[in-house]
Amino acid sequence: MVRFSRAKSSMYLLLSFFRRIDKRDSAILITICIFLLGSSGSLFRGSIQKSTTITLKRNQNHKHKCLQTKNEIHDFILSANQIFITMPAKAAGTSMNKFTQQCTKRTYTREDFFNDDGFFRQEVGKSNQEELPKFMTSHVFYGGTLIKLFQFLSSTSRAEKNSINKSSGTDYGDSKLLIYLHRNEYDRFPSAVKQAASVFIKNSSTKKSYKRSIRLRKSGIEHTITVHNPFHATFEEGFLLELIQEKYFEIGMGTNEILNCEVHNTLLSRDRRPNSDGTGTSLALMDYKQVEELQKILAEQECPDLLEKPFRLNIDKEKNQLLTVSLKNVKEGEPNEITFDEWINSKKDYFESLVREWGNGHCQDRTKLIEDELFQCPNKFIIV
Repeated sequence: MVRFSRAKSSMYLLLSFFRRIDKRDSAILITICIFLLGSSGSLFRGSIQKSTTITLKRNQNHKHKCLQTKNEIHDFILSANQIFITMPAKAAGTSMNKFTQQCTKRTYTREDFFNDDGFFRQEVGKSNQEELPKFMTSHVFYGGTLIKLFQFLSSTSRAEKNSINKSSGTDYGDSKLLIYLHRNEYDRFPSAVKQAASVFIKNSSTKKSYKRSIRLRKSGIEHTITVHNPFHATFEEGFLLELIQEKYFEIGMGTNEILNCEVHNTLLSRDRRPNSDGTGTSLALMDYKQVEELQKILAEQECPDLLEKPFRLNIDKEKNQLLTVSLKNVKEGEPNEITFDEWINSKKDYFESLVREWGNGHCQDRTKLIEDELFQCPNKFIIV
């Protein structure tokens, strides 16, 4: 009787609300509520409870832990005694790599050594496990690389890792962390295209203008690049479009290839948080724009002298490049040459459809769910 009275009171509150909205909508909603109240109280309550349980299970399957504050992120990262930091092409990798080498006073044979088993063993085997630095950084190009790194961290014994940071005087137990610096693929794509095009003029040192003929593998069509100087070049539109279709260089080294179905099924669909005693291996996603925060956290413990030194390096800005695109079949009165950024903007819809097409079969929809969680997290840091 008490429960029914509460339901009745709730109904009165709803009716008062309905008076404030459109009459037609109000009538529909009142009809629905009368129908629900007409059912037995126990059935009504049971349906609500059952529905709530199903919703919670669905959320638990997809929801990952968001670290709400900078202090949480700080403590979580420094609680690990071994950290591997990874990212796709064009996601602050150059900045993070240079910081890592200066902070750990360790020069890598290759900046993408995580992707090659031989180079990976070489870097890890440069010294014994006691001297392995707290953190290492490399670009990743394939989903299999992320899985390999996670398995390596998970299989390394406590005895091997206890004294990795012996010099710091702090024992962080047996917690390992794999960080993936994430960049939205639609945002990454234009930067990757520009970088791929820049490869064809990077070795130019002459100040004189000259033309260079280029043939890409698949079509064999000859294209011409006009190099005005080491920092300015003009590309044919057809050449750039062909470059994109071939996924040349960094264009094909993005999220679709890394956070693929294998990674989702192996790493992202399971609870990978540390054990209750703080041990275990964690996988975290962090927005690439937060890279300076990550560097500050690591520098605080490992290299305090670098705390005030910014490492935000952008290759394109550093070179001060000017890339232009020559167009064919333009309408009268329209320019036949535009800047690279203008060209990218004019092709925005095409590029977005292309990225979606490339994502087919790569579990792009599942990546989007995790990406939404990441960007909704206040400090853009989630544990998956």
